[in-house]
Parts: sequence; structure tokens; C-alpha cells
Amino acid sequence: GFARNTAHIFDGTNAIAIHPKSALDGVNVGAHVVIKGKRAQFNGLAQISSAQLVSTKAGTAPTPVKVTADQIGESFESRLVTVENVTIAADASGTNKAVEGANFVVRDELSAGVQADTTYESITGIVLEYNGTYQLVPRSAEDLVTQAPPVVLETQPIGEVRKLKEGTVQIQGVITAVIGQTIHIQDETGAIVLYGSLDVAVGDEVVVSGNVLEYRNLLELDSLKLVEKKGQKELPAAKAVTYAELDEA
Repeated sequence: GFARNTAHIFDGTNAIAIHPKSALDGVNVGAHVVIKGKRAQFNGLAQISSAQLVSTKAGTAPTPVKVTADQIGESFESRLVTVENVTIAADASGTNKAVEGANFVVRDELSAGVQADTTYESITGIVLEYNGTYQLVPRSAEDLVTQAPPVVLETQPIGEVRKLKEGTVQIQGVITAVIGQTIHIQDETGAIVLYGSLDVAVGDEVVVSGNVLEYRNLLELDSLKLVEKKGQKELPAAKAVTYAELDEA
């Protein structure tokens, strides 16, 4: 790949910087090249200086290697890597963006658009070194993968949820019974079983999300999340039914 002043090549085991970058003008990422020049160091970065292109042939773009933040260092210098869960510091400014809890900076020298106070699902880039500080240089905005915003669920009546049979839903109702990991919740439209552990008690009015499934003919929600406790509420009155009326409703 290409940084601002250098190109970077990889032989399947190790990588090195090429200077000047113009030695590879017109060469596409992924091409196989033969380079000649002088082995040198520039502010800690190993490179081939006064580089000249000897030959080139078509190839395929390399796949970045996934590394953890604490692996960024000498062994991955000039490599194309992907680091997941990268949080740029809130006070980050300038080209070098500090990364929370990491020993490297994200250097936005190619104007990829790295934002302060942002957590990225992943950042792909070339690892550089400058006087002992390791830098991750994203090549373009495509190297920045932002975290998807959390899904906001709309609270649905339990009666409507019972018709769905599957999917992730959010409901609001009153806890009418807690029997081990089986929790019963009811609103004006119906009732359903919550299967799992929640910090709730009989009489709590709560907002809960979970996945709808049918287990042994019993409709329930699992993978529960307690979204909100509304407080205590009077239990709904018991409804008198005959044996013949006991059904899915």
C-alpha cells in the first residue's frame, strides 16, 4: 500500500518501506515488484531508499492481517493490518490521533477522516514508526469501519408480539409471577413468559426486550434485557375462565 511519502511492500513474511514513493508511480496495489536501492533507516522506519523499480507484474491486493492493539510494533512494521475496537481519544487533534489504552497513534496523513471521541469497529492501515512511536495509517475512508448504532426497538403490545412467533421485540407489562427462571409478564392485551434471570419482582412494571421463540408449544422471550423499571403497579385482576376456555389466548 501507499502512505504519504512511502510505498510499502510485503514478501509473504516481512514488509519494508520504499522511498521515494514515486518509484512505484503507476503501480497498483497488489502488483508483484522487484525494487533496488539502499537499505536505510529513517527515524526508526526501515526502508529501501533511493529506490528504483526493476520489474513489475500484476497480482492481487493483499488481505490485511488482524492484530490486537498491543501487537502493533516492530514485527508488523510496514504491514497492512486491521485493528478492531479502536477508540480515538476525545481530545485528539492534528494528524496524529491518540488511541485510548494503546501504544500507537492513528496517523491521518491521507485525510481518511479519523474523528476524535469516536470508537471504530475496526481500522485498517499501514504500520509506520517515527522515533519510537508506532503509527497506524489508514489509506482512505474505506479503512474506517464505524460501529453500527444500537438498534432502537419500539415497545409493542404483548398481544401483538404473540402473533409474531419470532424476532427481537420490546414489551412493557407487570410481572405477575417469578418461578425460577420462568417470569410471567402481562399487559392489557395479553401475557407471555420471560425465560431467564432478571432482577424483577412480582408487581414490578418493566420494559423488557428479548427474542421470541416457541419452546414445547409455550411462547416465550429469551436472551432477555431489562430496559427499564417503571416502579410498582397493582397486579391485574384474575380472570375467571372455564377449563374449555383454556387455550393460546
